Amino acid sequence: QKEDRQFDLPFLDPPYAMKDMCPVMEALVPLTDENTLLIIEHEGSIEPYVPEFCFRTDRRKWGYCGVSFYVIKGEEGGEA
Repeated sequence: QKEDRQFDLPFLDPPYAMKDMCPVMEALVPLTDENTLLIIEHEGSIEPYVPEFCFRTDRRKWGYCGVSFYVIKGEEGGEA
């Protein structure tokens, strides 16, 4: 953030036991814009807990592994 950089495609690979992704995703907001696709790898049998401003666009599962794709909702509260 100090370098004033933004990321288009953050890929989060937290420990699979981590279910609450809110602190991580909230920290990413200043580093992204409304066109950013956030990807989270997680245990396939769980649904990660994310902030209300994130909208899941897709989810995939391969055995034990799951991957969810999110965008940040627009200022009006609609989907980005």
